Amino acid sequence: MKHVLVISGSPRPGGNTYKITKFLEDKVCALGAATFEYLWLKDIDLGYCGGCLLCMRKGEERCPRRDDSIGLRDKMLAADGIIFASPVYVHTVSALMKNFYDRFAYLCHQPRFRDKAAMFIVTTELTGGRETLDYMRFPAFTWGFKIAAALDVVYPGFINGGKYRAQVLGQISRAAEQFHAALNSDHRPTLLRELMFFNLMKTKVTLHRKLLPRDYQYWKERGWLHKEFYNEDNIPGFKKALAKALVRLRVKKLVKSSGMETMSLSMKKAADRP
Repeated sequence: MKHVLVISGSPRPGGNTYKITKFLEDKVCALGAATFEYLWLKDIDLGYCGGCLLCMRKGEERCPRRDDSIGLRDKMLAADGIIFASPVYVHTVSALMKNFYDRFAYLCHQPRFRDKAAMFIVTTELTGGRETLDYMRFPAFTWGFKIAAALDVVYPGFINGGKYRAQVLGQISRAAEQFHAALNSDHRPTLLRELMFFNLMKTKVTLHRKLLPRDYQYWKERGWLHKEFYNEDNIPGFKKALAKALVRLRVKKLVKSSGMETMSLSMKKAADRP
């Protein structure tokens, strides 16, 4: 039986976002055995990130915030899939969800969820859903998740019934099918975007190995520093070559635009490292 963790950034446990998530839960469970656990960020002791970088320098256990972050990390790692859910506040996620992403920023450098599925649910009174989904997808992508589906629901239109409600119910059914498939399959095609991100992060952790040694150690322990992807099986050579070339161009532009020309040689060597 698959276990799904719902991480909600809503300050209202019975609010619109929860109601849409329950529709999805019913559809997923109808497709196969699954358990859903709801975690409300409003009930979690999760202090604000202080920007000390200790999580990337020495490991997240050294974070000076003695709160629930490690327990929450372990819950995420124990789940088969995670649904990230948030209402739209000022065209982005709620403050609760934003703080959650800030506290787990080190996962952007240390992807740990390659074997897990993710999807996203946002509800809004009218606008901002697309921007909010775009924001939520990025952390999940960098953390390594299999991105399955997303729902952007204008809740007043949904409860008014009519064609829009029928449209949303159809979207929920399709999202449930996609999420269920991702939960139950090991197959995931290697996207060019993923190859590029892998090479970019390998460059970054190599360049900053003295500044952020825990990031470098994490990659070294997994043997990724000498690979062109997490799993190199069946990746066309031209795709890997294209990813590396595009990353080199991006690194060059970053160096030039940031005024770090003196670091350009070391960045180039890191980008070229096999």
